[in-house]
Amino acid sequence: MYIQTRCGGSGRGGGYHTTTYSAWVATTWDFAGNATSWAKLASAPAVDPALSVPDGYGETVYNTGTAAFLVVPVPAAPSGVIAVQSGDELQVSWTPEGVSPNAITSSILTATPDSSTASILTATVPDSATSGSILALEPQTTYQVTVVNTSASGSGPASTPIAVTTSAASIAPSAPTGLIAHWQAAGAATATLVAKWKAAVPGDSPIDQYEVQITGSDGAGTFSKTVPGTHVKAKFTVDWIPDWTVMARAHNATGWGPWSATFRLGGL
Repeated sequence: MYIQTRCGGSGRGGGYHTTTYSAWVATTWDFAGNATSWAKLASAPAVDPALSVPDGYGETVYNTGTAAFLVVPVPAAPSGVIAVQSGDELQVSWTPEGVSPNAITSSILTATPDSSTASILTATVPDSATSGSILALEPQTTYQVTVVNTSASGSGPASTPIAVTTSAASIAPSAPTGLIAHWQAAGAATATLVAKWKAAVPGDSPIDQYEVQITGSDGAGTFSKTVPGTHVKAKFTVDWIPDWTVMARAHNATGWGPWSATFRLGGL
């Protein structure tokens, strides 16, 4: 590759001048057009302005005048798709077709439920990886799984669907971790206790809800609240004077998992 740049500036006597810098450089690109390495050449190479070199995948590098071009085909439908359940995930693998595996810039995995109200699940796998995961499977549900590969020229057709039926739920979620709590508007007659936690490991079906329980000292009582499984925060309006013990647990199709470690939030 021949590169050239001009730099302007002023010199002695206040005159303005430009200096041109140029060099021949050996450069390596990936199939998405990103330069991955470069090095200056000691001398100018011989260049064939009519160069055209295809490979076995139909990808072609060619020159036209002083410009170079790379043609990468749209991928064909992937083959050899395999999907195996692991907990509430599908581990999916495939073989790219129609282009060099390195020419794949991303892949989209889709699990479409058969005769079910369950949601369609998708996942995007970056770069040229040939495996990925689809999360949040519903138990005892048949999914049609497909893979679509994308190159710099666009997305190809979907793979032939394969059917995967998930097992009945049997593993409850783990206990939430990282539970903490703090006060909002402390000092008022009533204040807001805010509890937060890190999501539990879902087991073999998605977490559909969390329960948070707080217990106050000096007979202040015990209060519980449930929030959707996508939430990791709950609020309670309570008297801020006593100490409060806070804990949380997660629920999926199997049932309730264990309570988290307790967190104590002081009042006065």
